[in-house]
Parts: sequence; C-alpha cells; structure tokens
Amino acid sequence: MYKIFLSNRVEKKLKLLDSKLKADIKGAINKLAKTYFPKNYNIRKLKGLEHTYRLRVGNVGNSFLRHFVLYLDYKNQRVIVEKGDNYDYKFPRHKSGLQLWYTDNNDIEVLFAAPNTPADEAGFKKGDIIKAINGIDVDYFDEIISIRKLLKEKAGITYTFEVLRNKEFIEMKLTLRELF
Repeated sequence: MYKIFLSNRVEKKLKLLDSKLKADIKGAINKLAKTYFPKNYNIRKLKGLEHTYRLRVGNVGNSFLRHFVLYLDYKNQRVIVEKGDNYDYKFPRHKSGLQLWYTDNNDIEVLFAAPNTPADEAGFKKGDIIKAINGIDVDYFDEIISIRKLLKEKAGITYTFEVLRNKEFIEMKLTLRELF
C-alpha cells in the first residue's frame, strides 16, 4: 500500500468533506502514489482516511503536476486540484541520467550526469559539449528538446555520442534503461 502524510489542518478539512469528494481525493492519492512513489518507505495509517500510502518526502514538480489542473483561490487562500485531461496518461521518463542545457555559445552542454545511471556509466562529465549523436551533428536536431526526447525512448536503445571535452573529441556509448 501507499502513504502520504497530510498536515493536521488538511486532515481536519478532509473530515468536513462529503463522502463522494473524500472518495475522489482518496482515489487520486492512491493512483498518484502507485504511479510515482518508490516502494521501500515506512508505512503508517493516514488519519481520517482508511487507506495506507507509501511515504515519499520531496518536491512536487512538473512531472507530477502535469496530470492536474490547478486553480489558485486567493480570496480563500487555497489551491484547488482537479484531474486534468492527461490524468491517466503515462508520460515517458528520462532513461539516461543526463541533464543538458545551452551554453552562452548556444552549445549543448552536460550540466549533470547522475551517479549510477547510463550517463555516468558511459563516462559523461559536467561541462562535456555534445557535438553529434549517432553520427548526426547536433545542429541538425530540432533544438535541445529533440535530444531530450531521444533520451526518453525505450530502454535498451544505444546512442553513440561524440563529445568535446578539454578540446578533445571523445566517443561514448549510452544505453538507455529504466531509472525508476
């Protein structure tokens, strides 16, 4: 099962909700917990709700929120969250461990290669400039977004990167794999 901790203030407000809304909230939390939270965390009962959820402490970002529509109710100082059109869509995830950005010269640079990921195992380092992928110059790709899309393809796909590091060209093979 899964676990999400809510503040006492939120729990008190949940107790005041009608049963249909409570069921919708429980269903949404359950779906999100199953989809996004890792398995090996402590379990504890959630007061006011009979479901148990996996504990995950961290930031909520775009990969989580893109399944919802958020409304900011400034007058009542609350955020209203509703299922969005993409609620059930399983978005592709990065499978490389590479974080890329543009330099001031408009080169595509490795900002970060996460430890124990395909990028790390291939030998990528912060500051590497990507010059070509599978023999195709990066100038022919449709910006950095298309390269990020490549890194979300099926696990098992191997790309050959030509990288500039310290004025020296290096060839690296990166094989995508599931990271989560």
